[in-house]
Amino acid sequence: MFLAENLGATVAEVDALAEAGFDYLFNSNENGGISKSPWLLEQYERFRHIAPTIAFPESHDTERLVTELVAAGFPEGEIEARYRQAYAFAAAFSTGVMMPMGSSMAGRGASPSCRRMTKPKSRRASISAPSSPVPTG
Repeated sequence: MFLAENLGATVAEVDALAEAGFDYLFNSNENGGISKSPWLLEQYERFRHIAPTIAFPESHDTERLVTELVAAGFPEGEIEARYRQAYAFAAAFSTGVMMPMGSSMAGRGASPSCRRMTKPKSRRASISAPSSPVPTG
């Protein structure tokens, strides 16, 4: 599998990847979906001839979704549901989903090496049961 990490690239740079034979491109869905990012559909249409896309339920290199939600005043009881919503959108919108470390624990299980991670003082919440089967196809 050959993935293009094209996030942050210009349109011309992504267009130049067309002949490289990538199996997947990453798209710019970042936990907000279409309502937060109307250009996401434009990006999809522009690049779908190159390769199918992989989305992230939350950003893999900026603030964690939980940090953004807490800062926006979301109650603790809604955090898990927002993570589930972000995952569902990413899965429905794209061919694949890449889960940043800690996403399955609603952002609370990430590696301390994540650059801007902040740890809210709250309980851990898993968005999938530990015994849940991993989808294979």
